[in-house]
Amino acid sequence: MDRPRTGLRRWARIAFGTLGVLFLLAALVRQWEDVRDGIEFSVARLAVAAVLIAISIMSLAHGWARLMPGTSDRQRMRKIFYLSQPAKYIPGGVVQPVGQVALTTDEGVSAGHSITAFIVHSVASATGGALLGAGMVFVTDVPTWLRACAAVGLIAPVILWQPVLLKAGALVARILRRPFREELLPRQKDTVIALGWALLGIAASATAFAVVAGDSIDIAGWVVVSAYSLAFTIGFLAVPFPSGIGIREGALALLLPATGLATIVAVSALHRLVSMLAELSVLGSSQRDWRGSRRVTPP
Repeated sequence: MDRPRTGLRRWARIAFGTLGVLFLLAALVRQWEDVRDGIEFSVARLAVAAVLIAISIMSLAHGWARLMPGTSDRQRMRKIFYLSQPAKYIPGGVVQPVGQVALTTDEGVSAGHSITAFIVHSVASATGGALLGAGMVFVTDVPTWLRACAAVGLIAPVILWQPVLLKAGALVARILRRPFREELLPRQKDTVIALGWALLGIAASATAFAVVAGDSIDIAGWVVVSAYSLAFTIGFLAVPFPSGIGIREGALALLLPATGLATIVAVSALHRLVSMLAELSVLGSSQRDWRGSRRVTPP
């Protein structure tokens, strides 16, 4: 690869990362305004929550890397995941996925594999949240229609069954009038493992939410974790909203009606604040040895 092109890609990566971090910092400032007078701080709880969220981010990154072709350097794929995360705070909801796919192709993975892996990883994340959120079926003070929706989470993993993914891929290809290549889909084993990482990641983030809340939400911990997980999926699917801001809180207000919207907004804002700090920390740690890691061999 010639030097000018390599230099251009390096500066593009720097610009993408810088833009994402700037929007993340702007969102962080806004969250601080919401949190400052809304909830009691506990340094110990925040520290535990930060560790849990770091585990969540790394778990999701492992799931993403698992979906890459076998020739990929998965350590670099995880670093790309970390680098792309701040961009989800940029309004519109398209910069982060486009950047993540572009950075992956820059490492030698084909565009077809990158796009397919992103879609499958997104479906696995949404499925993981829906599956964990199915626990809301057992919460009696939640509206019946909402409990019925939560029950769908029990069968959500069917979406990741290879025959279902193949049919969905063929349908999308037919709509877009583009050829569908079955070999682009990750192996069933890798898809299941990615789902496992997603379950761990979402459970860790949901537990961090419960830890941040402390006594502010006087509800059993497992209910809070289940409610957050389902709200995560709802917010995740609300693509135009940066990181599901507003949508997730509205869903939590419906799922935890006894808590009160003001408390939910304050806890959620603090959780997002800790999440942003954890993302910056993981990103900074992962980029230290970026230059020293091995590039992928093109598939």
